[in-house]
Amino acid sequence: MEGYSITVSIGVAYCGEKPVQNYENIIDQADKATYAAKKAGRNKVCMAKDE
Repeated sequence: MEGYSITVSIGVAYCGEKPVQNYENIIDQADKATYAAKKAGRNKVCMAKDE
């Protein structure tokens, strides 16, 4: 893809062994981690903070 610049920012939310009551919360945490990765300079992977 000559002439194009591609970056990847990934947000990860890990729930471990805990039963998940609401998947929307996990997705929201991963989304926030993705924006943190972008803010940190892109081409990053950020893990959601345990809430």
